[in-house]
Amino acid sequence: MKLKKLVLTGAILTGLAATAWADVNVGVTLSATGPAASLGIPEKNTVALLPKTIGGQKINYILLDDASDTT
Repeated sequence: MKLKKLVLTGAILTGLAATAWADVNVGVTLSATGPAASLGIPEKNTVALLPKTIGGQKINYILLDDASDTT
């Protein structure tokens, strides 16, 4: 009887752990400053309009300003 409860508890805990979702991180490189800022600023504003959740998963957008430097 104890073994049966132990196996059942283990199966339930394993099932709960399997349903955990990690956040999805999306990196976006923009030229929000520098010579190409006229293109980068609208791109940055567009990222703010993107969905925060897709299919029940949280989406994190990580912005990197490259200052229009290609190196």
